[in-house]
Amino acid sequence: MKSHCFLLPQTAFFLSLFVSLALSHKYHESSALHSQLKGYFSKVYAFGDSYTDTGNARSLGGLIAKSKNYPSKFGEPGSRLSDGRLVIDYLCEALSTPPLPPYKGASLKYSGGANFALAGSTALSGDYFLKGKLHPLIWRRTPISFQTQADWFRNFQQLKGCNRKNETKCIAEMESTLFWIGAMGVNDYTRTIGSSVPLHWLAERSVTHVYGLFKVLLESGAKYITIEGLPPVGCLPIAMAQSRNQNLDKMGCDANVNKAVTFHNQILQRWLEKFREMYPNSSILYADYWNAYLTILMNPKKYWFKEPFKACCGAGGKFNFNVRSICGSPGSSTCNNSSNHISWDGIHLTEAMNRHLVDMFLNQGFCQPSFQELIKSKSGI
Repeated sequence: MKSHCFLLPQTAFFLSLFVSLALSHKYHESSALHSQLKGYFSKVYAFGDSYTDTGNARSLGGLIAKSKNYPSKFGEPGSRLSDGRLVIDYLCEALSTPPLPPYKGASLKYSGGANFALAGSTALSGDYFLKGKLHPLIWRRTPISFQTQADWFRNFQQLKGCNRKNETKCIAEMESTLFWIGAMGVNDYTRTIGSSVPLHWLAERSVTHVYGLFKVLLESGAKYITIEGLPPVGCLPIAMAQSRNQNLDKMGCDANVNKAVTFHNQILQRWLEKFREMYPNSSILYADYWNAYLTILMNPKKYWFKEPFKACCGAGGKFNFNVRSICGSPGSSTCNNSSNHISWDGIHLTEAMNRHLVDMFLNQGFCQPSFQELIKSKSGI
């Protein structure tokens, strides 16, 4: 017995040491890969929805959810609909550019770029949501359309971007800027689950609005653009909790929603091919959110997740999500360790998930062409 009493702590020590070294190597390797991107871009302009917004919705008072329900460890409480950093935050860290201030925030300093993404933004109009009596979730009942971000960017360029700069200097500045378009359309799908809205029609409408924003950026001189596709929205707790059993795929995700999102991503990629032909001097990348997300979801232990489907913050049921008792509502609770979860509140992702996703986009080949190809193009190689 004495031998066993001695060996067990020893074994535990070496196991702990091995795990610590593995984790240390993993993040050191990721940091080393990120350091290779330093200095290639002096600015980042970001667009998207709540997966990318760093404070615009908070500044506009567009959230029903209280800041205390989203006490981000990064930025102002409630500025990010997560427990910490978003993909865009990790991207800026990798590029060694400052965290992006929200366009509608209090900051007057945009030397490192600006964030135009707006939580709750949709392709469908506010009137459509009002007439359809669709659930507002954590947003006010009338959402703001994607077109608003294009308008914001135009105003920004006139007042703060290329204002009072000659054309040569303005072009040089645009060519030193990375334009990052985050996922756009998640809100349309999550807010129409269980409604009579035709999902394929929604996919076409959503991509059309993204197309409009993309065209504005290219016509403004954007040369380096990365746009995210949509993740498998049917695998989010909000979709799985409301889906009927007969509509689930082999992973337990909402099959109908995922079919529509697949269609959305296919349309988007076809449009990008046309843009590449129209603007051959621009580098246009597609960030494959769908496959990056599913790669993690199908092998969660490899990425240190214990709860691939269950929300960290929420109330009730198999997925800890109730559309009428969302994160922060009476009766909801928050898990002890959010890094074990992919989903923060049933709709948005945890900081841990966002960290893995940006690594996959930048370093693991989940951009098409790869992000390294964009860097080579920027370097003139």
